[in-house]
Amino acid sequence: MWRVFGLWVLSGVWLWAQQEQNAAVYRVSGVVVNTVTGEPVPRALVDVNVPVERKRADGITEFNAKRLAVMTDGSGQFSLEGVPAGRYAIGVRKPGYITEWEYRARPQQQTEVGPGAAGSVRVVLVPQGVIAGHVTDVRGHGLAGIMVQVQTSVISEGKRTWQQAGVANSDEDGEFRVSSLKPGDYLVRFGPMAQEGLFERPEMETGMPVEYWPNARTATAAGVVSVRPGETFEADVALREQRLLKVEGEVVGVPEGDGGTACQILNEDREDVTLGQNVVRQEGRFSLRVAGPGSYTVDCRFFGEIATPYRGQQRVQIATSVTGLRISLAPMGELPISYTLENVAPDGPGYRDAGVAPTLTLRRVGSGESYSSQQPPVKVGASPKPAFQQVEPGTYWLELNNYGNYYLASATFRGRDALREPVTIEPGQGGRFDVVLRDDAAHVAIKLEAGGAEGMQAILAVDELRAVPPRVLPYGAGLGEAVLAPGRYTLFGFNPQLLNSVEYANPKVLEKYSGQTVTVSAGEHKSVVLNLNQEER
Repeated sequence: MWRVFGLWVLSGVWLWAQQEQNAAVYRVSGVVVNTVTGEPVPRALVDVNVPVERKRADGITEFNAKRLAVMTDGSGQFSLEGVPAGRYAIGVRKPGYITEWEYRARPQQQTEVGPGAAGSVRVVLVPQGVIAGHVTDVRGHGLAGIMVQVQTSVISEGKRTWQQAGVANSDEDGEFRVSSLKPGDYLVRFGPMAQEGLFERPEMETGMPVEYWPNARTATAAGVVSVRPGETFEADVALREQRLLKVEGEVVGVPEGDGGTACQILNEDREDVTLGQNVVRQEGRFSLRVAGPGSYTVDCRFFGEIATPYRGQQRVQIATSVTGLRISLAPMGELPISYTLENVAPDGPGYRDAGVAPTLTLRRVGSGESYSSQQPPVKVGASPKPAFQQVEPGTYWLELNNYGNYYLASATFRGRDALREPVTIEPGQGGRFDVVLRDDAAHVAIKLEAGGAEGMQAILAVDELRAVPPRVLPYGAGLGEAVLAPGRYTLFGFNPQLLNSVEYANPKVLEKYSGQTVTVSAGEHKSVVLNLNQEER
């Protein structure tokens, strides 16, 4: 296989096999083509890894891989000599292209080589896209030195997130260009004005805030840029200078020991929009800058050689410069978990007697960030003492990982229902999770109508009574079983590769797929038949 910018990829070819004189190896020939224009792609690198047999002195036979590689000619043609009979992934790479299987998130194709395998297999290269544009001020003057970040859409645990895919700085005329982009959806982020400008001109009174194309202050309000194969999207933007507002105050509660404290200003998307230095001075004072009014969070941390990090935050509504803030640091310690096992089913497993604690997970609302409970070793017969360690401030759902027939019957945190509502963790906040687990879970036997698909599949369970994130359940080939808390669920069968690309945490996306609703009570056993979702909708 081949690598394009760090990724192994497969490209399509016209392919046939011609038997060589020794009858053990064949010639693989073909042509690489552009999916948009249909034209051949010259100077593309084509290769295949073939097995090589070697007998050692001790009589043991070893099999290694040998790489065969050629370049396509001016008409996109190639010919690989000496390929043994078998099934292979023919790899192709060329800067500025990706493969169709990578573009469409499909399985990599295999090509049959050997007697009777003559014929053609056409898979094509997809040209990458470009985002370019012109950054100006409101008077139309080009702005130099503006950082432009292109963020790509990524599905993680059913949620759409945005990760950096490319970066550039506008030139002296305000022009920028980000190339080698996989066709798809992007956000374009501008600014804030480079921080070094403040060090050179501390008297500067204006700056450029973070802004997303076409004119939005946050990623959630931004416009989506759709880049098509081989095309250039023009993302021009006019940025409005904002007054630089001071945010000043002191940090208290700094622990003793070597280290330092730093503060930053976060916007509503938790992005750092600080302009200028963010290091806290020796006497605990900080002085930050932000471009423009808005709702922000001042976030301070102590970094040093201590086992437990210290953190403090304060939300502020900034309309003019703010002074006199007081940020208290507190240790990000542990959040203990007290649990009760209710063994109501006959012959239930004695997890407590074995010293095995359940594993709980805190999953951040709106992202894939999560924390699993930790448990120090305990002696057999002793009660385990699990806890969450060093949880970042935020809002989380509480989940129970697989624990036999047990399910999460109830949970509270600081007196609030943690089963039906997400919990909010504040900086330095203490508290204990009190959970009750019961062992009379419902069992749902699931059969998939797979339409010829084989191997491991995935089951998605959506709780219709609680607004918790959907759960992915393990499932083998043909028949599996879901262990569920009493309630009402909609179950979906998915090809795992497809599920990884579906924004299933979005109900409007999930309603496009085939599922079945089932209601179960404690200890009940049911059977359902599901259709396997295999194509994106």
